[in-house]
Amino acid sequence: MCNPVSVHGHSGAFRRRTLLPLHDRSRARCARRRRTERGLRAQRALSLPLVVLAAGRSTRFGTLKQVAPVGPGGGSILAYTTFDALRAGFDEVRIVTRPEIEAEIDAHLRGQLGEGCPIRFVHQEEALGTGHAVLLAMRRRPGPVAVANGDDFYGLVALERLRGAMDSLGEAEAGMISFPLESTLASTGGVSRGIVTAGPDGEVERVAEYADIQRVGTRIVGRPAPHARALPGRPRPLEATIPVSMNLWALGAEVRALLETRWSTRVIDPKGDGEAGASGPPSGGGAEFALSTELDRLRDQGALRIRIAGRGEGWFGLTFAGDLPEARTRLEALHASDAYPLPLSRAHPERS
Repeated sequence: MCNPVSVHGHSGAFRRRTLLPLHDRSRARCARRRRTERGLRAQRALSLPLVVLAAGRSTRFGTLKQVAPVGPGGGSILAYTTFDALRAGFDEVRIVTRPEIEAEIDAHLRGQLGEGCPIRFVHQEEALGTGHAVLLAMRRRPGPVAVANGDDFYGLVALERLRGAMDSLGEAEAGMISFPLESTLASTGGVSRGIVTAGPDGEVERVAEYADIQRVGTRIVGRPAPHARALPGRPRPLEATIPVSMNLWALGAEVRALLETRWSTRVIDPKGDGEAGASGPPSGGGAEFALSTELDRLRDQGALRIRIAGRGEGWFGLTFAGDLPEARTRLEALHASDAYPLPLSRAHPERS
């Protein structure tokens, strides 16, 4: 506790001290202010974790995607995302997963990246959706966080842009790194994506969840997801270059409180939400709490501002087992271009 005498100067002994000249006191105050500002900046810089959503059950993939060997050294997409996050300047990676697979993921990541890798685990015991997973992670420590899916390869550029977005993020603001729809499709089946409508300044006007998005001939079509604020029905044509959300988010410090309010007043939907990256169907009759859907509802209520903070490139991911050959080919090419060392642990990720 601070000493009230030395801080407030209420004692006669304090008043009898010789005061510095006015200009010296002004310089001293400025120096203290600069030290405080540097301390706050340092505190914020040390409080920028990347939350990775990795609690999925890999039902469509067939085996545990979180540790599936994709890179030439046996690394999973989760390992590459962790490696890139640390290179991009995040100080910690918080992995939200199921408790029964934590040990396997931990052993895989430390084997790929080294024992000193700054990873922490958060348990999501019930499959209640991506929004619930993020809430669990944000409850561990207050402050802004970034979010990524564990089965999507975003690449270093996208994560650097995400980290950069954190520096100018308002407390009641969310920034997303978007991707063009055509670059996020799977050749092996339909996928779910958040279709983004934004103004010319990047201000997001709506995020609409679509499911079963795929190429049909020369067109891309998809269906509004059951939980979306549009009636599901026949497939609708979608523009190839329209921006989509891939759950690559920067969330301000106040987003936790906003999500907590949404969580406490949620409406039970036994059908679930089908959002990409969600943890599977809800258990115990609960509803999946979809992150992008809840953020969009907060935006609609005027409680949250959402903007496109940057655009990503070079995305690929694992939804089906048939996606694995292409993912391996893409990572082999990246290694051949010296974008990544082999093994990953050979070069400790350097922060920018």
